[in-house]
Amino acid sequence: MTSTFLNWSLILSTQSADIKVLQPQTLFEFSRINTEGVSTQLKKLKSKKSSPIDSIHSKVLQEHLNIFPPLLQNSFNLCIETHTFPETLKKGNISSILEKGDAFEKKNYRPISVLPSLFKIFERLIENQVKSYTNSFLSPLLWRYREGHSTQHALLRLVENCKKALHQKMNTGAVFIDISKELDALNHDLTRRIQVHQTGIKIHEKLSQGPKTTIQNE
Repeated sequence: MTSTFLNWSLILSTQSADIKVLQPQTLFEFSRINTEGVSTQLKKLKSKKSSPIDSIHSKVLQEHLNIFPPLLQNSFNLCIETHTFPETLKKGNISSILEKGDAFEKKNYRPISVLPSLFKIFERLIENQVKSYTNSFLSPLLWRYREGHSTQHALLRLVENCKKALHQKMNTGAVFIDISKELDALNHDLTRRIQVHQTGIKIHEKLSQGPKTTIQNE
């Protein structure tokens, strides 16, 4: 059972009166990044993880914490000020991993992206800023992709709601929807426009463009 099922079933089993969704009061703006933040993200990198051939390995970055943080701080802040995400940081390699079934069916493979360490650092730094802004008004029913939230919490709430309804002699049911590869089915351009309208976050087009990858044959 995926978190997608749980999110939908939880919404259908919870009365709207129990949920209070706050609206943002101000528009979001990125703040300048400091050296401490860069150092923290450098230390969190997994040194054993592979990197694209033409990028700096995470182990090298971690071995020179006295050199890289201030350099990266200046570069990242320039990117924020100019609304630019360097094209070189978007380049990565994709390897296909057989997930299940017939090895000759492409639908049975899952892509694994190997991105530059600097991409991951910059992405996490700006992601943390967005999270600190959105966490104050995100719906309490949003369980996926949030720190401190999991499908277990969603399932527990669903069970408790059902138990409460049954105790009150109410008719109780649940609807589960399985959407295969739901993220691939999204209209990402429409999603971005909805996010701007509902959250007050407007990210420049150059910053919102995804990584550019190349296929790596095993």
